[in-house]
Amino acid sequence: MRYLIALVVGVGLAALLSRRSEYVPQLPAGQYADIQPTPTNPEPDPLPSPDVQANPVSEAIDMVANTVKNAAADVMSVFGTKYDELINVSAREAGIDPGILYRLLRQESHFREDIISGRVRSPTGALGIAQFMPPTAREWLGSEANALIPSIAIPGAARYLRWLSNQFGGDMQKAVAAYNWGIGNVQRKGLGSAPSETRAYVQAITGEPIA
Repeated sequence: MRYLIALVVGVGLAALLSRRSEYVPQLPAGQYADIQPTPTNPEPDPLPSPDVQANPVSEAIDMVANTVKNAAADVMSVFGTKYDELINVSAREAGIDPGILYRLLRQESHFREDIISGRVRSPTGALGIAQFMPPTAREWLGSEANALIPSIAIPGAARYLRWLSNQFGGDMQKAVAAYNWGIGNVQRKGLGSAPSETRAYVQAITGEPIA
């Protein structure tokens, strides 16, 4: 019985408190006329004018475009060599196609470790993975010995190829021909006079025959 009474009292108090929370006292007319009641549903802040309102569709498009751009920058070309990452990074930093750089290195050394290390040298004295001639190695890599270090020679070859391309107004065929035949020969004689070896070299790297 004691528990039943306590329960009834508890329910009664809850009902009373509920009614008190709903009760809004009415002020006598003429009193406290300067007191303004607080609105129960205040007006929301005004929306920004149309010229500064965000456009969710435009924002979504920009977000997707940035995501695609960043993803594309992270995608590496796969060539199946242990130098793939270095080739990709070096080419992109130099502003050339990684595929062009890869095919140039393949033509030069075939990625043979005996050529890369310098155990085997060409009859002309070219060195390393990118087959730098000694004077070119000294100028672009700092020393002949650096031509035998792929982490130095590959970025150097990318920079050198980009420089050659710039000398010919961005013509990559002429740049590749100059890498093989010499810049002086290309400048003086033109691609039309290139020997068969250089013609085959250019087509293998650029994918286009010399016209």
